[in-house]
Amino acid sequence: MAHTGQRDPWERLPGETARQYECFCAYRDMRYLEKPKKPGGIVRPDFTIRRSIRGLAEQMGVTRKSLEPMSAKFDWVARAEEYDSYILDCVAAQNTAQIVKMHEKHAAIAEQMLRKATSRLLTIPDTDIDANAVVRMVDIGVKVERPRRAHGKPHRDPWRRAGSRKHAARGPFCPFRRGAKPACRTTGKI
Repeated sequence: MAHTGQRDPWERLPGETARQYECFCAYRDMRYLEKPKKPGGIVRPDFTIRRSIRGLAEQMGVTRKSLEPMSAKFDWVARAEEYDSYILDCVAAQNTAQIVKMHEKHAAIAEQMLRKATSRLLTIPDTDIDANAVVRMVDIGVKVERPRRAHGKPHRDPWRRAGSRKHAARGPFCPFRRGAKPACRTTGKI
């Protein structure tokens, strides 16, 4: 995330000693016990773990009464919540970047599938074409590429009528659909 130039609330505050800040960091990081899976990675907070002064006191081997005034004076709860929000924003930005990268990769793969299917269609004599394989390759390539080129929006199958699920995936030539056109099983032609 971009730094705003202002001091972030979870950074050391003016008047906060190194020891007090160390105690705050231990409190803040109670939800971040696991290590990142990749170097430079971000660990998501575990919201099932509650931060508590009592738990921190036990962890640090000090009394709860010695930590409570520091927590109140330097507003540990609000600062820790701000830190959680910041981490969640970083995770969301990272996820968005990964989704964009995934969509670009899928579009490139679909484009290659269409290119190969098209070149195969151009080189094979009409009598040698395995229509089912070529049709499937083109169909899959178009179904994958189209939504990626349309700003990553999910693709709606044009053959599917609203509420019709049973045979929609097979298209207009499905023998089980009402009004379907029969196709030759060996050549795939109508």
